[in-house]
Amino acid sequence: RLRLLWTRSLEESDIVVVDGIRATTPLRTLLDIADDLREVDLADLTAKALRRKLIDRPALERALAEAPHDPYTKALREMTLTPGTADSGVEVVLANALRKLGLDVEINASVFMAGGYWRRGDIVIRRAGVVVQVDSIAFHTGVRAEEDMRRDADWAAAGYRTIRASPRRIRREVQQLAHEIADLCSMPSGPVLT
Repeated sequence: RLRLLWTRSLEESDIVVVDGIRATTPLRTLLDIADDLREVDLADLTAKALRRKLIDRPALERALAEAPHDPYTKALREMTLTPGTADSGVEVVLANALRKLGLDVEINASVFMAGGYWRRGDIVIRRAGVVVQVDSIAFHTGVRAEEDMRRDADWAAAGYRTIRASPRRIRREVQQLAHEIADLCSMPSGPVLT
């Protein structure tokens, strides 16, 4: 599907040449299409662009600051409010839903483990002692399940409960899932939750 976008102003710094064709930079393209994508798709695209270093977070934040009241970049602006760089858009969407419920969340955060090393969690809620791992059901079978159980034991030894959330559920019912996680964060420590 081809969609034409028109603009009255396009700075020279917003233009690159790719295989001899003039195009807008990844950052400008992201800003231009921000209002046309579903939140999770925009988050996925942004996460991929950041991971591949096609854009950097400070440049994105500067661009958003230049047009603070632009309604078309509202979803993109909200994505930059959660600290950390996500592996996927579903992590960002869930983290933002949790943040809106008043939880201090970090994406792709590292926590020092009892064994003297660091472990990364997809979404870490330090005050509640909760780590949310976003992965599909395939991670809970066979050899992967054993690895997950070892990681969960590490998290437990460091004082964290592990909650597992599937990308499918985040895409379908992120608000309900966020409320469930927020409720669990207010409960005393317990077992690993899936």
